[in-house]
Amino acid sequence: MATPKDPGKPTPTPPGGPGTGAQLNVPAALADALRQIEEERKRILHLVGPTGTYPNPPMLAPRDIEVFKRTRALEEHIESLRKKIEAGTVALQQEKATSVEKDKKIGALTELVEELQNKERLRVLLNSVDESVHGVLLESEELQQKFLRPGPCEAFVFAVDIRRSTELMLKARSPGQFADFVTTICADLMSIVKKYYGVFDKFTGDGILAFFPLFYSGEDAGNLAASAAAACHEAFETRYREHRSSFASILTDVGLCIGIDYGTSHLVQVAGGLTVVGVPVVYASRLTSGPASTTLMNQPAYEQLSARSGNRWFFSETQIEVKHEGPILAYVIRRTAEKAEVTPPKWLTVRPEAPPGGGAGTAR
Repeated sequence: MATPKDPGKPTPTPPGGPGTGAQLNVPAALADALRQIEEERKRILHLVGPTGTYPNPPMLAPRDIEVFKRTRALEEHIESLRKKIEAGTVALQQEKATSVEKDKKIGALTELVEELQNKERLRVLLNSVDESVHGVLLESEELQQKFLRPGPCEAFVFAVDIRRSTELMLKARSPGQFADFVTTICADLMSIVKKYYGVFDKFTGDGILAFFPLFYSGEDAGNLAASAAAACHEAFETRYREHRSSFASILTDVGLCIGIDYGTSHLVQVAGGLTVVGVPVVYASRLTSGPASTTLMNQPAYEQLSARSGNRWFFSETQIEVKHEGPILAYVIRRTAEKAEVTPPKWLTVRPEAPPGGGAGTAR
């Protein structure tokens, strides 16, 4: 005799299993949404503590506390949506109703899934930008939608590669020491991109991909991307010097190659994350095959930067061999002697808030 199920502890049947699928037409996105929630839950805990608590309250400014509260509220809203979806799925599986009634409830459940996915995307977005802008981003529905609604945008795309990383790995005294070196470098690169009003996209194994959309980074996006590149080169030199003891011999021709291109790109949601695709991504990535310790711009990026900030940068032409395409023209950029003035985006300057990094609106 079969043991009856405990009605107080229902166990949802995974989508696709008995009682689901075509029978109830539960949205396929439900399973992905629930799984993504579980995978992403801990990613926000470095920002907030348990419900109702905040790290070192006396050390936080009122605005910082408000950001923590808003972030905590977002987390709680996501958890609430998750529970509603789970309860709704169980109810659909257990109740007997007409097809019309089920269709209505499935429609309501679908709306909850969509809302959950939007909130989850917002949480991922917060991890891709600097913490100093979280408050503005949480308050501005318009800015959120520019990120979260699929569509084209004008952006500088920023790709970084550690040149001769394979040789560096072979020179390392242990795999762990090399992993620590690469992890430290990539964390620095991510932090720098965010502080220059860029959006971190992903790690690429031995580098990163990021972008500076005009709607977020502002009209000075090209100068911000170029300034971020200069800061990334400095960071690599510093970290490589600090980690010399991790290598059996010190290669002197290693460093970063950074490729930058400009044009119409598309923001898309992939596996619950935000990523950028388009022709500028292709050429920014291809330019990272250049020599170490250089920043290379493709023609569209050069035109944009030279027209707006030409007096802040030196440009020199070079050729880069591109696989399946042959040699293409690229521009090596170097900073002039004077510091490059960095203009914060307009949407941020309406608030009396210091720019990322604690500076006064300038970057080295």
